Amino acid sequence: MRLPIAPMSCVAVLATLAFPAVAATLVAGAGPNSDSATQACVPPQGNVSGSSSVTFSTTCSRADVGTASGDAVAATGHVGASAQADSHNGNSLVAKIGAQGIYDDFLVFTSSNPANTVASVSANLILTGILEAVGPVAGASVESTVTLSGALFDLRLTLDQAGNLSTSNDFVVDRGTGGPDH
Repeated sequence: MRLPIAPMSCVAVLATLAFPAVAATLVAGAGPNSDSATQACVPPQGNVSGSSSVTFSTTCSRADVGTASGDAVAATGHVGASAQADSHNGNSLVAKIGAQGIYDDFLVFTSSNPANTVASVSANLILTGILEAVGPVAGASVESTVTLSGALFDLRLTLDQAGNLSTSNDFVVDRGTGGPDH
């Protein structure tokens, strides 16, 4: 089952912030899930971080189980991640992997008028990508979070091999659509 996701004002696989970073921290990482039978990775699982664009890729495998690959990128105002897994053993051993791109920045809003103590702030975020789960036991998910003024906004999409989509969303979506056939 493939689930195309049309642009919407949320974040996940690919995100774009509408304002530039001054002192952002960028992180890209990938590695197998703790319950994955594919724990041997080249290069070893991990993260890279920096103040400019970073990328990380790894492939994890076990000959009798399968292969899982994860790629991530983080650049100023943009993050992306991709994960693919193939389990070919036909039993309960699985190949799983996760990948993440993180863009972390701190913004301060000031005013020349000391009476102005409140500001209306928004972040324009764009989500685009495909969730795909194919096979007798398969799943795909994406999660994103944004914190503004201490408030956490979370988006989660989970797809199983039967095409069942579950979602949770704390974002205020002012335009865009998501889901099958979009």
